Amino acid sequence: WWSLRKRVAGLGRRPRVVARLGAQWELDPRDWLDRRMLAGQPFEAAQRARFAERVEAAGADLLFDIGANFGLYSVTLGLARPGMRIEAFEPVGRTRAKLVRNLGLNGLEGRARVHALALSDRGGDAEIAIDPRSSGLSTLSASDAEAARRDFSASETVRVARLDDLDCACGVEGRVLAIKIDVEGHETATLAGMAGLLARNRGVAMVETRARNLDAVVLTA
Repeated sequence: WWSLRKRVAGLGRRPRVVARLGAQWELDPRDWLDRRMLAGQPFEAAQRARFAERVEAAGADLLFDIGANFGLYSVTLGLARPGMRIEAFEPVGRTRAKLVRNLGLNGLEGRARVHALALSDRGGDAEIAIDPRSSGLSTLSASDAEAARRDFSASETVRVARLDDLDCACGVEGRVLAIKIDVEGHETATLAGMAGLLARNRGVAMVETRARNLDAVVLTA
């Protein structure tokens, strides 16, 4: 059933605006993740609900959405918590353009800053591998197995930075933070670059990780 609905959703070739999850979204039927949303298929429903509950219970009022993609977490949490500030990081240009449009469609541009950066444990430039079929697979840290099974036929030079070196984090102290990290295998480097922010504040974090990185992520966090 869902496969059929996604096929129908993918018949169009142009992005279109739809209502999903209590929000407005511009979605591209050529993208695998966007097609799921267009078809109405649940995506990370349990994770989003659990994270939202934890954020509400903690009273977090500042979201760092790292690997924001088209804005699934920035938009839904921003709408659920009217006082929340949002710092969203998305390095891939095409994906970042969708993120900006989706924040605007939902009236969140005044509370959100979008950063054209990939977060890491260093500054400079890097090549990010891109699977044109899905915006959710772009990575700075593909394993050999992942590179073999995915279509990383595109790439883009992006800026990388340590979160601790950025103005949006340097002055943050004693706050209750919500942190979402989805960086496709680069999570240990991302966490290492934000050790100061983590030490100065408290809050709730949700980190997608690879099995190969799990021990290091737990130790770093």
